[in-house]
Amino acid sequence: MGNIWAALLALTAPTLSAANDPFLDALYSVTVTSDILYTSAAVQSPAPGTKDLHLDLYEPSGAGVPALKPGFVFLHGGGFNSGTKTNSPMVDLATEYAERGYVAISIDYRLTDDDPPTPGEDYLERVINAVVEDTVSALTWLRANAATYGVDPDRIAVGGYSAGAIAAMYTAYRELGPDAEVQAVMCLAGALYGDESIIDAGDPPVVMIHGTTDTDVEHFYAVDIETAALAVPITCDFYSLTGIGHGIPAQLDQWTENGVTLDIIMHEFFFNQLNLLALSDPQSTVHVDFNNDGLETGSVARPYNALNEALGVLEYPGTVQINGTSPAVTTTETFSGAGMLTQPLTLQVAPVGLSPVQIGAPSARQSPPKNQAGFVSREN
Repeated sequence: MGNIWAALLALTAPTLSAANDPFLDALYSVTVTSDILYTSAAVQSPAPGTKDLHLDLYEPSGAGVPALKPGFVFLHGGGFNSGTKTNSPMVDLATEYAERGYVAISIDYRLTDDDPPTPGEDYLERVINAVVEDTVSALTWLRANAATYGVDPDRIAVGGYSAGAIAAMYTAYRELGPDAEVQAVMCLAGALYGDESIIDAGDPPVVMIHGTTDTDVEHFYAVDIETAALAVPITCDFYSLTGIGHGIPAQLDQWTENGVTLDIIMHEFFFNQLNLLALSDPQSTVHVDFNNDGLETGSVARPYNALNEALGVLEYPGTVQINGTSPAVTTTETFSGAGMLTQPLTLQVAPVGLSPVQIGAPSARQSPPKNQAGFVSREN
């Protein structure tokens, strides 16, 4: 083991390699199909009747697109009285996730001027309920067409910005039946307006980003969601942006946490929470960045003080390749993490330049466990 630790200690800074990981990296071209009718919904203005609602479909294309892909439903902002599926934040998000292998849809939904005849104690509650109905219709459409577009119906996320985030949260956490089920949630400057008690054990994980100086949807709403989620508990990754107002989409590729931009943090979140490793490659790998202060896991640095702690993500036998700048010669040794692995791992140290640790396992293994609280692993 001496050569291995020499290799680890020789590194002076965390390292990242150029990766080609489905569902994490932008590997694909994007094909957009616009204005697909997904439902017709009741309105009362300008006259009683129905309104056709459309979506734009963003699909990955090109070589190597996975046969089975996660789905993502995006909801635009606009205070429930304006906005469309082509709002630039939704176009950017849908494109970004399609480039990584998702089938993404951005939807139009009913607005206040449509005067939807949904129940509610006030005008805002009525329109929120209408948008939730429309979101469920979009989820139903996506699952009904899952075979056509290669979508895994058990790996679908929902998310949005501002009004869209509010509707996404209500869709995910109300008890609305199997058609409304999602497996992860993105909440950009959203709220539950005092209804945080609807969050229950077993509900989907959520990643939230909210500015502390937001005056449109105040920051305390996000704090209340986090408090309720952690009390249940469910996974809730909350990024509170000091001094930032309501313009969260502009921060996603600018604001950093531990040197990592928020958009990359979200890619990691959905990769782990949707367990996309199972869709990407049966010869699976866990990337672990490390430096002379110890091991750090994932694109979001979380320090680990010993190799066996980093290997704790594995509950099955496999092969570990440790690559880094080091005078150590290539070697192979056996390591068994006490109480963690049923069979030994093989460690290979190869001084081939800056790259992450790679922890691989045989293709016959089971899917890896989902990441634990405070542990972010990057898997492909």
